[in-house]
Amino acid sequence: MLEQFIRLSQKKRESLLAAFQSLATNAPGVGEFVYRDANGRMIYRWDWKRWRIWFWDDGPVNEVRIVDVELMQ
Repeated sequence: MLEQFIRLSQKKRESLLAAFQSLATNAPGVGEFVYRDANGRMIYRWDWKRWRIWFWDDGPVNEVRIVDVELMQ
């Protein structure tokens, strides 16, 4: 995922970082439940502007774990 991020244009990288920052601030209240992974974690999908982000909220350690990111056309 890091290689894909590096290959983005500066404008897209900045937009994605803004999405991550917004998600980190608002994770418990955003996202649509999508499925449970093999470990039983609830995976959410959140559409932010042109980005679709799959994540899970690791509440006990106050972290958001990104599973996948897609640029929507």
